[in-house]
Amino acid sequence: MVYYKAIEDLEPDEENIADQLEDIKESIKFLVETAMNLLPRGHIKDRATAYWYYHIITMLDDNNEIYARQAGKISDTIEELRENGY
Repeated sequence: MVYYKAIEDLEPDEENIADQLEDIKESIKFLVETAMNLLPRGHIKDRATAYWYYHIITMLDDNNEIYARQAGKISDTIEELRENGY
């Protein structure tokens, strides 16, 4: 898998942890949207949207089409890292 290989070889950079996590978050968003675009319209896509898509996308950040506000999102962790100099 191309995306897995890119992350597999990732070397943590303690000076840029927040930036690395931001890149991973954006990659997850891209992959989730790509997966959703593969699904046919109808019951299968509706169920995926209501369950796994909703949970994944709302835990990444507040910039999503669902507009759910969740505590403990990956974007919250990124913000905390930046506030602490990472």
